[in-house]
Amino acid sequence: MSFRHVGAGLTRIVAQWIEDPELRWRLLCRAWQKAAGGAVAAHATPLRLEEGTLVLAVDSRRWQTTLEELHGRLLDRLQQEVGQELVRGLRWESAPVRDPTDK
Repeated sequence: MSFRHVGAGLTRIVAQWIEDPELRWRLLCRAWQKAAGGAVAAHATPLRLEEGTLVLAVDSRRWQTTLEELHGRLLDRLQQEVGQELVRGLRWESAPVRDPTDK
């Protein structure tokens, strides 16, 4: 087992146990950036978590199509980071992309 796997496992455990919603949200946003990679994360950012579905702001139809094509891989990567208990699905909306941790 590599340190990368250990780190992902720790992130998943921490995400499940964090009771503070703001800290949990920040962890989820960072996990999304890591799971999605720089190019995708620049065009699709987390808006909210609704009953296990991460809703993402997507800045163009082109990127929405890309997300549809990558849906399974992105969800798998995100679940490796934070666990299936926290995120069970992805959905997107056309919206301006912003820093999801800004209030």
